[in-house]
Amino acid sequence: MSLEDRVSIVTGSARGIGKAIAIKLASLGSKVVLFDISGEIFSVLQEINKLTSGIAIKGDVSIRSDVERAINEAIKSFGKIDVLVNNVGIYPRKFFTDMTDEDLDKVFNVNFRGTYLFTKLSVPHMIARRYGRIINIASVSGPIFGVPGWVHYCASKSAIVGFTKALALELAPFNITVNAVAPGPTETPGATEISREESKTASHLNIPLGRLGKPEDIANVVAFLASEEASYITGQLIIVDGGYSIAGKFAVIQ
Repeated sequence: MSLEDRVSIVTGSARGIGKAIAIKLASLGSKVVLFDISGEIFSVLQEINKLTSGIAIKGDVSIRSDVERAINEAIKSFGKIDVLVNNVGIYPRKFFTDMTDEDLDKVFNVNFRGTYLFTKLSVPHMIARRYGRIINIASVSGPIFGVPGWVHYCASKSAIVGFTKALALELAPFNITVNAVAPGPTETPGATEISREESKTASHLNIPLGRLGKPEDIANVVAFLASEEASYITGQLIIVDGGYSIAGKFAVIQ
């Protein structure tokens, strides 16, 4: 695969899955626009610049003016947007009976509104050139099954899948594909509120391939969807979870 001459935006790219996606796209030749609320993004930019060229923009995906600034900087620096990866997401644990309206709003503002805003402001540039790849990071939690304590998170990720499917139909005439990737349990800096060792033990009991996912596992699929090899794939949810979502109580124990 090659992404030479492509320009990619990756939200939530300061660490974890987003960072891995940004580095993977850069390794394939894409110029990369990093966006995150964390200052760690500037360290990631140093890694990106060893592979290709990029810019880093600090901002909040839920604030329209921050997103507008990012889109404007991308166009100013590189002249176009070819690939948009809506990766940013939060997952604070809160059981429904304790959940406040503010808890719900916070998760939806970041997970869904952020995806909506970046897509809304990127699509006109893609339509103008009749080309685009939009890849939304969903989850197995919500679209595939529910998880106690994450009602708001599951709902937001389910919304992203519905958004993906409907938008894929609207944008297909402009040669813009829209797909979603659903990671299962993945080794990321903030993936769980229980200890890392407990997480690994619990996950191994339910993942047929016998290990947690790595950010690079997700990044590889995103890179494929961003490439010309995936030009005939749109409106799809691709699950990357080592078999976690199909194992159920009959999971393989290694």
